[in-house]
Amino acid sequence: MRPPQIVPPRPQMNWGRSGCFVVLAVGLGLVGLVFALSSWRTVDSGTVGVTRSFGKITGTRQAGGFFVQPIGFSMVSYDLRVVSQIEKQEAALRNQQTLFVNRAAYQYNLTPDAARVLLERIGRQETFENIVVIPKLQNAIKAVTPNYQAAEVFSKRSEMERQMEATLAEDLAVYGVDKESVDITLADIAFSEEYQQSINAKAKAEQDKLVEEANLDKQLTQSEREILQSRTNAEKAKQEAIGEANAARERAKGEADATRFRAEAEARANNEIRESLTPELINYRYAQNWNGQLPSTVLGQSGATPLVGLPVTSTTPSPDGSGQTKKP
Repeated sequence: MRPPQIVPPRPQMNWGRSGCFVVLAVGLGLVGLVFALSSWRTVDSGTVGVTRSFGKITGTRQAGGFFVQPIGFSMVSYDLRVVSQIEKQEAALRNQQTLFVNRAAYQYNLTPDAARVLLERIGRQETFENIVVIPKLQNAIKAVTPNYQAAEVFSKRSEMERQMEATLAEDLAVYGVDKESVDITLADIAFSEEYQQSINAKAKAEQDKLVEEANLDKQLTQSEREILQSRTNAEKAKQEAIGEANAARERAKGEADATRFRAEAEARANNEIRESLTPELINYRYAQNWNGQLPSTVLGQSGATPLVGLPVTSTTPSPDGSGQTKKP
């Protein structure tokens, strides 16, 4: 058998009075830290906090951090700049068509003092949006669209948005909304399928008309070019004809002048010849050209009359040199 083991006694700690104080101090420190952490609040930038003590509104807090009472304190935050949108709205137009607002974006700014009034009168910001802002935005859209026809919606969208903003700003001003900050954008709008088809058909017809007019203008331009070219060619031909006519006239004038000169020269020559002719010279020329034969007939009233033959005298000189002619 094993001999029994002897277990030494555990040492007992003696805290004393100083140890109790340490424990108490640590406990109180932890409690104070918990209270301090639970009493610290922060307000994010762009928001305002409405403070309440045991349910009663006590004031507002701007962006930053601060200590509050740890018991009975609460705070409701409001966004000073709200950006949101609505979807699937319908509004009537002037020509009995329906405008489908698939998405409309909106924004507005709250003044810091407005948050306290809204919490007192309406409640949290989500409640204000649902029962005030969205219904009034819908009313603003429906109040403006009947002033426009469907064909004007896209071309005058900005004008419609400005009128909607003015209407909504006037309605929200009593709730502390900055009127200048209200902005509405009709981001996605459409018409009924039947009307959209008619719009597309009309747009296509207008496009075809523009193409046809462009082609016509092009054809007219080509025709104008051809007419201009024809006029240019005609003018050129005219100038060439005028030039040829002038040349022919000048040639004719030159030929006429030459003919007149030759005629004048010939006339002068004839005058000179006529003035130089005398009876003696004529007889001399006749004698030079006579062949020595006398005419055998003479023309008269009774016709041709034969002449009596005359002896022909020889002009041959005599052998004796006397120069006298001999009878045959």
